[in-house]
Amino acid sequence: MNQEKSSLSQKMKDGLTGFTDVLNQLKILLVALLAVVVAFFAFYDGLKQRFFPEKETGKNEIIKIQALKPLKEKELRTDHIRLFQDKTIILETLPLYLENSDLRNSFFWLHVKAENFSDKTLTMVIRLVKVHGVIVDTKTMEYHATIAPHQKNFSQQYRPEYDILSADTINSQASMDNSVTLEVTVREKDSNRQIHKGQYNVKGLRVNEFKWGLRTVDGKKVPPVDLIASLTAWSTVKNPELHQYREELKKHAMQKSSLGSKLTPCPVTVNYFFEKLYNDIIKKSFIVTGKPVFEDSEVTAIQRPQSVLKELKENAAANALETGLLIGALTKDCASKLKIPITLLIQFGDEGDNYIVAWSVSKNGKMWKGQGWEGFSITNNDGSYDENKKNSKIVIETILDGHPGLLDYLNKRGAYFKDSKVAALYYYRAAEEHHIHGLP
Repeated sequence: MNQEKSSLSQKMKDGLTGFTDVLNQLKILLVALLAVVVAFFAFYDGLKQRFFPEKETGKNEIIKIQALKPLKEKELRTDHIRLFQDKTIILETLPLYLENSDLRNSFFWLHVKAENFSDKTLTMVIRLVKVHGVIVDTKTMEYHATIAPHQKNFSQQYRPEYDILSADTINSQASMDNSVTLEVTVREKDSNRQIHKGQYNVKGLRVNEFKWGLRTVDGKKVPPVDLIASLTAWSTVKNPELHQYREELKKHAMQKSSLGSKLTPCPVTVNYFFEKLYNDIIKKSFIVTGKPVFEDSEVTAIQRPQSVLKELKENAAANALETGLLIGALTKDCASKLKIPITLLIQFGDEGDNYIVAWSVSKNGKMWKGQGWEGFSITNNDGSYDENKKNSKIVIETILDGHPGLLDYLNKRGAYFKDSKVAALYYYRAAEEHHIHGLP
């Protein structure tokens, strides 16, 4: 019995030993098989590189979008394109108050400068995707452009066509911020493969805001004389309250001068017109210059003339620039029909700025130094009308003597600005030169 048990135990040991040997042989076989597979793929990859080489990627295919002010030194990559997003040029500030003038044409919203180093034709789509505020998107606004293989110096400026909300809506939303979002998409033309999609935000001024030091999309400063001229967007506003008060002034001037029912370019008639205006709303009001307007990056909210007229009639405090633009709105007939060069002169000084409304009667609307210039100060308005005129005449002559080119500049451009010492706005000529037709 014991002998049989010993024999059975020996057989089990022999069986386990044989099984272990089989496992070891399988392991060796598996390792060998894996080595063969690795060698095969390595050999295959070598053949592929030799007979089917991949196109090199990286430096050979690049789109560059250049810009004035890099936002970040950040590089976006795909497998074969490098796109420098921070090189996109966007407009710093969109001046919505210029929508009804030719000056708006100076302000493109986006400027893309591209260079294609690849062998592939690229397509670019620029579109307006989001608006906030008073800008109204009336249709799908897209611009399509093709960038040819190896094309250098591709350049495209973009400004969509859009509408502005009605004046009533704007007035009810005067504090609304305005902005637009532009989207730029670049694709390969043949494969339609998207290689870039970026969105860029352009901030707009509110409709009643003016900014000194405006720049175009390429960073060029708008000439100061054009910015001075642009202020006539306020003095060319049409409004029933302004029209009614203008008619009152004209009626008074015609009756007092005994020249009938028609306003004529007579010095006496014009004088009576301004005398009533001065006694009605200027002399009784406290008019201040307020914060600096003509300094870089200053954004100034300017009230519409009808609101300023209401304040002045209520003898409330008023702003000098707003009052000057109101007078421009009230004297449109004198300037356009009678060709009387009515001008707002601003003399800057350390002790305060002097705002003067100056005029001279002429037959053709041209200005020259020998004319009999008259005027009154908006800011130095303590005395009577005659006293104000007498003192202002001296200041006007001093300004004209110190700036011999001022009148020629006003005749040509409608505005003048020199060394932050003197500014001048010939209301009618500025509006005519730049086709300015009031605020939106």
